[in-house]
Amino acid sequence: MLRQVIFAFFLVLGQALAASSYLNFCDLLTSGYTSEGFVIAAECPDSNIPGCQELNIGHCIANSQGRLVAAGNGTGGFDTSCTACKLDTSKSNTETYGTLTCQCLYSAANHTVAITSIKTGETNSLGNGLVMKCK
Repeated sequence: MLRQVIFAFFLVLGQALAASSYLNFCDLLTSGYTSEGFVIAAECPDSNIPGCQELNIGHCIANSQGRLVAAGNGTGGFDTSCTACKLDTSKSNTETYGTLTCQCLYSAANHTVAITSIKTGETNSLGNGLVMKCK
């Protein structure tokens, strides 16, 4: 009986962790463009991965007519049509911590861009072992 209660507790805890924002468990360190896309680095102390984790969030976020939106299925590609992207890594401002702000192409014909933002807690989560992934 006690074994079943303990199992149920950890099952519920695991589901709660997966549903909550990775920002509650990880400290954002750096972000930037690489040859693989726009990558964020974070330290998630309770994860199965010691030290720093990296995630190409180019797969997690899309540019939809000049707006950053969650891609959901891992085919985002915002980093091919957005520039000057910055990720707020300062935990001192809880309103903007984890917010990605970019200049994204709105109209290719007119060469117009829009400044847009998205909270990466809406696009990224923690998977098994508290590993960062796209939602």
